[in-house]
Amino acid sequence: MDLEGLDAFFAVVQHGSFTAAARSLGVEPSATSRRVAKLEADLGVALLYRTTRQVKLTEAGRELLDQGGPALLRLREAAEEVRAADAALRGLIRLSVPGAFGRRRIAPLLFGFLEQNPEVSIDLRVSDLRLDLLAEGIDLALRVGVPREPSFTRRLLGSSPQAFYAAERLFCGAALPEQMEDLNQHRLILRREGSQVLAPPERAAAPLTCDDVETVARAVCAGLGVGLLPVWLAEELPGLIRLPIQSPIPPAQIFAVLPGGRRPPRRVRALLDWLIAAQAA
Repeated sequence: MDLEGLDAFFAVVQHGSFTAAARSLGVEPSATSRRVAKLEADLGVALLYRTTRQVKLTEAGRELLDQGGPALLRLREAAEEVRAADAALRGLIRLSVPGAFGRRRIAPLLFGFLEQNPEVSIDLRVSDLRLDLLAEGIDLALRVGVPREPSFTRRLLGSSPQAFYAAERLFCGAALPEQMEDLNQHRLILRREGSQVLAPPERAAAPLTCDDVETVARAVCAGLGVGLLPVWLAEELPGLIRLPIQSPIPPAQIFAVLPGGRRPPRRVRALLDWLIAAQAA
């Protein structure tokens, strides 16, 4: 198959004329016309209807466009990958991460990646709001919990178990509660996720309910009550003790989400590999 002819054909379809296609390919219009004519001769069919005013696809041309376009794109991407294999990573990565997890767990990992790849820059969005990844042009997003974008490519990075914690001074050597019903004797700091409040079936008094996990953690550290916290966050905070009560909710899964259907650029795949390795360490 004549790849120059395919390139010329797709360029004509994309730009709407032989002149514009030639300009995009950096060749003369006559060369573009010859390449398409040779492709048609090789295939034994007409691919384009040519008039003085416009160029239209024949039925055979439409079929070649539908079937061959994605294949040619993959060939181009493969060629670029081979060409860039030994080259330094470069370019912008738009990364979306959830609030506390992004600030505390992901942002520090990015510093080493950027130091190792000085020609890469990262536009980091730290927010618990669910962005429209395609509209915002996001290359990679991390989600705590099952992503709401089922059509996007996703990779499981790990999980985030949760447990009940309290300020150590809250018990002053007294026996720790061991069963869920024991919590009825203690005040709780409750966390809201969307419309759901993460709480035991029988709620104790709750001086604070909040949708920000760091605020909940600070309230627990201040001794206001017992709170259900991600283990990764509680282990970073001083003066907390873990209660021997089984969490009422399973560990939250952590996903990487790649928007769109195309293979992501090498720099995005490299960052994802970096984060996967760091999570496994």
